[in-house]
Amino acid sequence: MRIGLFAGTTPETSVGLKDLVAFARDAEAWGFDTLRLPNILVWMA
Repeated sequence: MRIGLFAGTTPETSVGLKDLVAFARDAEAWGFDTLRLPNILVWMA
């Protein structure tokens, strides 16, 4: 069985690309097979 994680941020948080890459490396070290980053655009008009 493959187990993965979803990761991302919210409008209230700010995480840079370097932080996301570091989190992905940590997740791999923890034994997770996949990491998914949802592409959700929040449009505030």
